[in-house]
Order: sequence, then C-alpha cells, then structure tokens
Amino acid sequence: MPPAHPPTETPPQPGLAVDRGVDTQPRTTIVVANGTRPLPRLPSGRIIAADGGLGRTLAAGLIADVVVGDLDSVSQRDLQTHEAAGGRVEVFPPDKNQTDLELAIDLAEPGCNLIVVGGDGLDRFDHLLGELAHVAQRAKSFASVRLHYPPSVVHILNGGQSVTVNGAPGSIVSLIPFATTVYGIMTTGLRWPLDGEDIRSGSTRGLSNEFVSNQAVVSVDQGTLLVVQPVVES
Repeated sequence: MPPAHPPTETPPQPGLAVDRGVDTQPRTTIVVANGTRPLPRLPSGRIIAADGGLGRTLAAGLIADVVVGDLDSVSQRDLQTHEAAGGRVEVFPPDKNQTDLELAIDLAEPGCNLIVVGGDGLDRFDHLLGELAHVAQRAKSFASVRLHYPPSVVHILNGGQSVTVNGAPGSIVSLIPFATTVYGIMTTGLRWPLDGEDIRSGSTRGLSNEFVSNQAVVSVDQGTLLVVQPVVES
C-alpha cells in the first residue's frame, strides 16, 4: 500500500481526499444537484449545475460552466445571470430516461477528479440510491470520486486505488462493498485495521470503524468500495 503523502501547505479539511495514488493532478469537475443546503467548502474546478443546482451555485458566488436538465427548478433570473456570465445551457425535455444529476455527471470529462454535491438526501431516498448506483457504475472513468450529501461524505474506490481521508480521532468511517465482493482491502489509521482482507457484498463488517488519528488510508485491490464518513463538519 502506498504511504500517505506529507501534508500540503493548506491544512487538510475533514472528508477531503489528499491522495488517490495518482502521479499527476487531473482537472477537478464539480457537479451540483438541486437542494436547499449551502454548498460545502470545495476546491476550484469546472462546475456543472444539474437543473436547480444552478441556484445553489450562484448563491455561493460561483459561476457554472454549464447548466443541464429540463430547467423546471431554475428561475428566469438565475438563468439570465448564468447566461450573462457566459455559461452554457443544455435543455432536455421533462419526459426523459435520466435524472438531471445523471445528465450532469455524464458531462464530466473522463479522467477528472469528480466531486458530486447531492441534494437533500433522505427527502428523496429513491433518487439518492439511483444517483449513488450511477456514480459507482461510472467511477472507473474518473481519477477519483467524492460525493457530498451533508453531513456525509462518500469516496468511491475501485481496484488499484487508495484514498486518504481526514477526521477527528474517534469519528466514524464505514467501508461498504458495492454490488460485489471487494478484495485486498488495506487500511491504516483505523481502530480495526484490515490487512489485505476481503469483504463480501452485503456484509456489515466494515461499518462503524473509527479514526485513531487525524488521517486514515484505505486501498483496494479489486472491486468497488464505498468509504463513508457519516458526519463531516463543513
């Protein structure tokens, strides 16, 4: 397992990925869904607004590169502000086979560091599950994937990837296999370490592990693993 990199000049934020085992720095793309919560602290990058996510983006003082969807949740004022700033608009009919968030994720360029800021989570649990399944299925196309569903943060790891996550000692992080068994899980910095072990799909073995310091490293050899921090301060 690759060692964690030394700290950067900027102190790491809780829930922020520090190292994904890649040598270059791919472009960051941020997809913002419709929702009522303010945006969390985010790095700079290209912004794709999924329909009403445009309003959240503008409220944070940010300009999206493009807004996509049927625009049923976008005000005329926000749309005019977006277009006046040079933002693109991709309009789809209301009757379609994809959610606005799926359309937005599909605009993210392969190889980027993808950050998805979800909506209001449990208010539409069906959307949450569908969006998570879509992002997990697409995750191999990206250098890294991080989802924000405040107050939770989810990192999606595929075989050969690692992630360094930050959190207070004693705070919870859960390792959840997605769809299939995950092989060769390695961890450091957790109360109950894994040393090249496997977790089968449907197992709850990886739930509610704990940080023993301010950072933990997780890597996998094969499969798709969700690294979930249930409560992360923004």
